[in-house]
Amino acid sequence: MLVGWGVFGVVVVAIFLLGLGNGTIILDATTFMMLLAAAPGAFIAVVSLNDKLGSKNRGYTVAGVLCVALFALGFMMRGPVETPSHDALEETSQTEENDSVVDEDYDYGFDPESVLDDQEQPISDSTPSDGGARRVPRYEDERWPTTAPELTSVPDDQRWYNARSHMGTTCTVVGPVVDVYQAVDEAGAPVFVDIGEAYPSSGNVTLVIWAQDIDPFLDMLNAVDDGGAWLSVTGYLNNYEGMPQFNSAMSDIHFRWWTDVS
Repeated sequence: MLVGWGVFGVVVVAIFLLGLGNGTIILDATTFMMLLAAAPGAFIAVVSLNDKLGSKNRGYTVAGVLCVALFALGFMMRGPVETPSHDALEETSQTEENDSVVDEDYDYGFDPESVLDDQEQPISDSTPSDGGARRVPRYEDERWPTTAPELTSVPDDQRWYNARSHMGTTCTVVGPVVDVYQAVDEAGAPVFVDIGEAYPSSGNVTLVIWAQDIDPFLDMLNAVDDGGAWLSVTGYLNNYEGMPQFNSAMSDIHFRWWTDVS
């Protein structure tokens, strides 16, 4: 038991000396109590060493040298102490000077800190893109994503999202082209032009152009197929399985288109 206590004491004292040397251990109440418990064990180990070395205080000398060596080793293991740069010291001094001005007993007529806290932070209306930022367009109605004057002046009842209320009548529908697709494997090879929303969305408006009727529509189809295009269609708006649909086989179709719409 004494041997175990001695080993414990030596280990604790050695760790303490290393930590004290490199500055990682502070002599607080907890450390002091641990040393108090370990010191007798370490002393027993030193006495035993002294006896084995033939007395004459050789054991005590060796123990003292080891203690100094452990402390020195810990000190050499210390990391470099960072000294604040001149700029950092100057910035700190300036901050303290500003704080002293704010803290002066002066009647501002308001609380400067509360005013700063209550101010709304500026909100950016741009989103990042490659190499910079772009301004995000703001529309009065997200279903009508354009600021082009000619299109913003289109009456509300002609806008694509109100087309359902005109099914079964001859009317005009205007909206952005979202998809152009030709069903080449179907009989008649029809071309489908989706306006407003893509099929099968419930808000979708479709212009169906059959291959036999396609010639008058070719210029328009080539133009709107590149994206960013809008289309105005006038004709009989059929109710096809609950979906509003213009069909070139059912009535004359008049149309107009815009490209590069923003």
